[in-house]
Amino acid sequence: MPPLRILETACGVMGPFSGSLFADRDADVVKLEPPEGDWTRNPPGSTHAGLFHCINRGKRSVVIDVASREGRAQLQSLVAWADVVIAGSELVAAEITDDTLSSWNADVIRSWILPFGLSGPYANYQAESIQLLALGGMMHMTGDPGREPLQLPGYHPEYIAGIHAFTAASAALVARARFATVGQRVETSAYEAIAGSAEMAVTMYVATGAVRSRFQGRQPWGIQGEIVPCADGYVAVHPGAKGELLAILIGRPDLLEEPLLLEPQYRLKHIPEFVTLLGPYLSSHTRAEVMHDCEELGLPFGAVLEIPDLLEDEQLEARKFFELTDIDGTEAFLPGRTYRTSNDVDQRPPAPSLGEHTEEVLAANSGTKRVEESM
Repeated sequence: MPPLRILETACGVMGPFSGSLFADRDADVVKLEPPEGDWTRNPPGSTHAGLFHCINRGKRSVVIDVASREGRAQLQSLVAWADVVIAGSELVAAEITDDTLSSWNADVIRSWILPFGLSGPYANYQAESIQLLALGGMMHMTGDPGREPLQLPGYHPEYIAGIHAFTAASAALVARARFATVGQRVETSAYEAIAGSAEMAVTMYVATGAVRSRFQGRQPWGIQGEIVPCADGYVAVHPGAKGELLAILIGRPDLLEEPLLLEPQYRLKHIPEFVTLLGPYLSSHTRAEVMHDCEELGLPFGAVLEIPDLLEDEQLEARKFFELTDIDGTEAFLPGRTYRTSNDVDQRPPAPSLGEHTEEVLAANSGTKRVEESM
């Protein structure tokens, strides 16, 4: 079968990450860029474009100025070629609507991915990660008790929205093939993606009136956790295990009757004392040693890995998760596919240079229908 044809018109993170998931499945992803390029090629305040190279591997880059008459005609020909159009704020700014895309290709799946969607009082607003995390309630639950809310690092709202958009577009493609329907609009709001990721917080409030706030890793329903220091970093302590195993771990069999070890609910109310009890053992053992001992005992603790540790992690190495990629003449490790299939081929080609494929893509689509002269 010929590969799926994906036209990615959105810049930044949300749309391109959705497009990268199609590229992972060997789709032909044409990345539409303005003359100055996607902003992630030259991110503000950064000296490298690792983000761009990470989420744009395996794509073809085409430069089009959609604000011009010629660019609009070229865009129409590419929409007519595509199975899926990934659309974002760029098309909204160019006043290219969903009806316009549908009129150019009735069979195309129009995957709109925007901060707040196409409707509602916030529809025309832009937002970055920090605003989306704040508005979506996630920031209210992140951080230490009694301290200010904290932002998650990176682009979590954008990645989550990109996954939702990819899933919805894939489902629309299946529906089109199975039921012989025309294309349809699928719409993803990053705000709604984050608001819907608030775990049990909303339903817990509706059911009980309790407002979940910041309490580190501790859970109010009895399975609590804590991030605590050890000899060479930090470990995530999950003390919901049997007390006798914890006593063996810390080498204190004399504490088998200690309430902090025997009664999980008592531990929850006395977290500082519990951490102090574990302190002598943890401060004298490295993360690797703690993990080895916990594995032997069946205790669900976890090492807090730093970024360099990820590149040396035996599980990720065994599955060859990180791929050695050429970035402008320099070799670097980048994250690979986040899901696998039995049909995976070799790793994807590197991200394209700006406009690298403009001539070949436009020439291949030169015979398709153009914008009417009256426009």
